[in-house]
Order: sequence, then C-alpha cells, then structure tokens
Amino acid sequence: MTSTLYNKIGLIPKQKPIRVMIMGQPGVGKTALLVRFVTKKFIGDYDPNLEKMYTYQVCMESETVNFEILDTAGYVQDKSCNLEMNMRWADVFILVYSITDKCSFDDCSRLKFLINYNKKKRRLSTKDHPFDVPVILVGNKVDQQYDRMVTYAEGRKRCQELGCVAFHEISVREDVDQAYAVFKEAFTCWKSMSKNPKLKRSSSDHGAEALFNSASRFISWPLVFGDSACSSSNRTEDTPEFRARASTEGHIRSGATGYRYLPTLSARGSICCYLKK
Repeated sequence: MTSTLYNKIGLIPKQKPIRVMIMGQPGVGKTALLVRFVTKKFIGDYDPNLEKMYTYQVCMESETVNFEILDTAGYVQDKSCNLEMNMRWADVFILVYSITDKCSFDDCSRLKFLINYNKKKRRLSTKDHPFDVPVILVGNKVDQQYDRMVTYAEGRKRCQELGCVAFHEISVREDVDQAYAVFKEAFTCWKSMSKNPKLKRSSSDHGAEALFNSASRFISWPLVFGDSACSSSNRTEDTPEFRARASTEGHIRSGATGYRYLPTLSARGSICCYLKK
C-alpha cells in the first residue's frame, strides 16, 4: 500500500525502458531472435519488409527490466529517413549476421559505421545520451555447420575491430537460453554505461571507420544511407555490388559461444573492459 502511494505521488521513479534496435540483412534471423526471447518459441518464416516494435518485461539479475525492442526491416530498399531516426532512438544495438552468409557478415561493418555516424551527430545535438551506445555482434545459425562461411575466429576478430562490446555465436532455432543471453548482455552493458557515462571503449569509432573505408569500393552509397530522400545529388548508381558471397578458410568452431573482450585476444573473459576518456 505504501509503495503504491509513493508511486502515485512520484517519490519512486519509474524505471526507464531499455530501447534495443536489432539490425542486419534480411533472412539472418533478427525477428526469430526477438520472438524466441519474448515467446520462447521458434518461428522460421517472417516478412522481411515489416518493421515492428515489441515491449517485454522480464526479471534479470533480480531486477524487473522493461525492454522496448525494434525489429527493423530491410533498409537497403528503404526510401525514407526512418533509419537515422531509429538509430537516435536506440540505447543498445544488436547486429545480427548469418554464419552461412558472408555478405551479411560484411554488412555489419556498414551498419556499425552508420551507428557511429549517428552517434556523433547525437552528441552534438542533444545531451540525452552522453555515453557510448553499446553494440553487440551476433552470429546466428550455428546449427548449420556444414553451410558455414564465416568462422568463429573471423566473427571474434570483427567484433574487436568494430569496437563492439560483446560477441555471441548462437542458434536461435535450437536454444532459447542463447537468445536470452544476448538480451541479458544488452541489459548488463546498458546498465554499466548508464551508471558510468564517462566510460568509453577505445578505438571503437576508428576501427569501424577504417573497415568501412577499406570496403567502400564495394558499396553503393545509396545502400549506406538509403535512397534519394536521405542522399545527396552527386551519388552514382553504377557502383559495383557490395560484395560477392564467398566461402572462407580457417578453423571452424562448433557450438554456441559468447564473450566480452579483454584488452587483448589472448584469453576469453567475462569482464568488459573500458578506457576512460
């Protein structure tokens, strides 16, 4: 009774929801990951052109956590500027690729570049988000090992190069706990950065920008920022396709794994390290 009264008069502030934006190419399992987390069920077929917002309340680390999760559509064909607005809205980003699709893996560099670009604009225009926005890299479909085109080591290395706070390899189809672990990671990182707004990952922006520049000759600029509604008039339409689908060499690691980066890649750990500005 007392707690209810305090809530009514505003003495106990309502918890701010965690706004999560899931990004990635069509068919990588973005919606399946979200639905698996919310409903504990796996559904394989979705309309890749639909964008939908989900709200979900769950208990994590003895706390009641309210999620607002945006399941994005295929932005390659998006002719509006909604992408930039949604990026400014989000508190945490989850970049999803399929380990069976090298192109979806490479596209994460483009998406991280856009996140960094909008993050810089947001710092200049508002004081609502003084801290870095956590980005989690997720490789899905580890149950399809025979079709694997991106090795575990490549995903781990790309996570470090892009400055993501964590990397997970999962199978949304086979394990609901792995989907839960991704969103728990999002909550943990968001909570840590919210309490320590001056903490910042080193070389996050520079790593993503360097990777993006190295691959820019494969990318059509309308694919990066959308169509003419969000683009400048001097872009060309005859640029080559972003990147061909190709297999990779290297040791293939089976099973689902997840970790956060230590300062070096010499060992796996569970503590996310940051450097002060």
